[in-house]
Amino acid sequence: MTECRWCGNKFQPCKNSQKYCDECRSDPEVERARERKRKQLEREKKANKRNDRQKKEKRCLYCNKKLDPSSNRQVWCEKCRINGYRDTRAMYMRKWRKAPGSRVPSPRNGLDENGQKPNPGSLTG
Repeated sequence: MTECRWCGNKFQPCKNSQKYCDECRSDPEVERARERKRKQLEREKKANKRNDRQKKEKRCLYCNKKLDPSSNRQVWCEKCRINGYRDTRAMYMRKWRKAPGSRVPSPRNGLDENGQKPNPGSLTG
């Protein structure tokens, strides 16, 4: 025999986890209490997930200082953001210039990597 948590009457539970007697189990107030508890557990679960995300330490890719990101995509601190963006863009442009078929002139006044003028008939810069 188990005591009902709502009314205090003794009853025989159908399963080990049963907390309320048959009369109280369908009571609207008990239902509201269950719903409140369910919502509270969900809020606690979300708060724990948020805390786990915040615990991961992020570092600036440019200066390697500890970073307090304002979004999950932030990779540079505020001081290094312009330099980091500039260097990343320059790296992609170097790759693009080396790609076959690109028509962008080389960065040194129209000279190729060896310092010579390119052949006017070629498509690469």
